[in-house]
Amino acid sequence: MNKNYVDDKSEEEIVERTRKRKINTTIELQLHKKKKSSTSLILPATLVETEMVKNISENSTEMICAICKRKLRVSNNFSCRCGGMFCGRHRHFDQHSCTYDIRKDFVEKLTKENPRIIGRKLNEF
Repeated sequence: MNKNYVDDKSEEEIVERTRKRKINTTIELQLHKKKKSSTSLILPATLVETEMVKNISENSTEMICAICKRKLRVSNNFSCRCGGMFCGRHRHFDQHSCTYDIRKDFVEKLTKENPRIIGRKLNEF
């Protein structure tokens, strides 16, 4: 290969990289201006990013123990059938005064799975 061709190609790559950096900085400037005023231009990709940030912030508020209000990790959260999310200390039903009636649920499940079987009466001789 020609050495000049390699040098030209590397210069083109450098120019392309700097152009991409300039585009990224202009997008960041537009976002900064958007925070200050509502008349600036926003690209569709930035709209998607802002929606993702909103979703993350909404999900982070749900990761709190309902009893002690501790922030829960992904690996240390326990959801109960009553609809609450609890830490390791309050995960058991007696620790958070659970309102879910598990006995009623099991009785309904057993009656559905095991119907009553009534046999014919035998005639006595």
